[in-house]
Amino acid sequence: MNSNVPSNSSASTTAPPKRAGGAALYSAARVWSQISAAALFLVAAGVLLPAGLGEFMIAASIYGALSVIVGQGVYEYVLKEHDSDTAPVTAFVLNMATATIAAIAAIGISFILPGILHSEKPSILLRWLAPVFYLDAIVLLMECVVLRRGWIARTAIATLIAETVGLAAAFASLAAGLGVMALVVQRAVRGLALGIVYFFSHQWRPRLGFDKTEARAIIRFSRAIASSRGVWLGSTALIDVMIGSFLNLGDAGLFRLANRLLNIGNDILFQPFKALLWVELPPLRNDPKAFTAKLMALMEIYGTGMFAVVWGMALIAASALPLLLGPEWQAAAPVTMTLALARLINLPTSAAEAVFPLNNRNRLFLISSLITSGAYILAILIAAPHGIFWAGFSFACVAIFTEFFLLPPMLRACGGGLAPVLNLMARLTANAIIMTLVVLPCLMFGPHLGLTKWPLVLTAIALGGAAYVLSARILTPNGANAYLAPLTKLARLRVR
Repeated sequence: MNSNVPSNSSASTTAPPKRAGGAALYSAARVWSQISAAALFLVAAGVLLPAGLGEFMIAASIYGALSVIVGQGVYEYVLKEHDSDTAPVTAFVLNMATATIAAIAAIGISFILPGILHSEKPSILLRWLAPVFYLDAIVLLMECVVLRRGWIARTAIATLIAETVGLAAAFASLAAGLGVMALVVQRAVRGLALGIVYFFSHQWRPRLGFDKTEARAIIRFSRAIASSRGVWLGSTALIDVMIGSFLNLGDAGLFRLANRLLNIGNDILFQPFKALLWVELPPLRNDPKAFTAKLMALMEIYGTGMFAVVWGMALIAASALPLLLGPEWQAAAPVTMTLALARLINLPTSAAEAVFPLNNRNRLFLISSLITSGAYILAILIAAPHGIFWAGFSFACVAIFTEFFLLPPMLRACGGGLAPVLNLMARLTANAIIMTLVVLPCLMFGPHLGLTKWPLVLTAIALGGAAYVLSARILTPNGANAYLAPLTKLARLRVR
């Protein structure tokens, strides 16, 4: 449930014990965490210039990468060993040790960044954030201890309170002119709020205690989880720093804006898709034909929504960004288009993080993650000096490489073939083309019909969405019906 800015997935991989009345509130709290992170990002983008957002997000991404050291895997271990009395106290010692490592690393990096970015602000932010690692370490442990007692509702309420208080504190900091320091305020206030709520809602307190056997077990269990998460978050932070170094902090802000906006749109659909993969696929592991059929059905549902949202955002970015955030952000539109293409290309391997582990291919998935992250870093190293557009274009090129590299072993792992994947991609692409043929003429000729600013953008969204739905009903009916069926049922209930 704890999330770094922009996000942290520390509480997302291990489901808490089920307790009636708490599951829905727990889900709502997770959604609110994502909304809060997105709201902070968008408001910060509106208040700060691109260079300020670049400083803000570089510090946030480095903080997020270092946070992987603190509690990742330990959280899941304590939940898993819910009957162990030594797990929490041993985990507390390990968490405080890793928090010290993360804090020292953050301070060390802060002395290197000025020479790379030609700005002191990201370094100042990292130094202020260093003590927050200790707060994160304590709060993560208190949260999993509460969760393993089955008190899901308490965790959800604590998260809702902390996210709201932290977001309000960040907004107040931005309004007061503190600028990028709002990141520090948000993290510190949020962590303190969580700690206070957990302190008064549960009798367990962090205390010193250590069991060597338990510690070895925790470390063995945690290594794979921390490694897989650290690879991606670390490469993200390195890419931000490289863009800020090769180009400037303004370009880093534009790149991060485009990437984050697409993340916001995609995560709404990807999180349920990922959850469904882990619910629907495990019972079918011994039946390759049924496993593949279910995988393709879930991929069609996710792909139908993702193509509409991600490609739709790319189509309207040039018109909507100046209205939403200001004219200085219009330069993010071209890179939004290229990053959107990369995401669409990567659809077939979006299920890899479930398919590989379910078929005992954990090592292959970790190796592939390392290679893919390395390819993105190399692409940025080559492309970034030529401009932000080419940095985004390099992502699309790496996405194509990833499919050639990762898709064949993924299909072999689950016993599937290439033809169904190509067929699905062709149908989804046709949906996107039809939407494009409606949206672009609307944006081009709408001003001649008296449509400007928001009326123009909203008209393009409405017409493009209608065209996409009509196309999807024909070309990807299973995906379209998955989204339209709940709306149809709701309409019928209102009529009755």
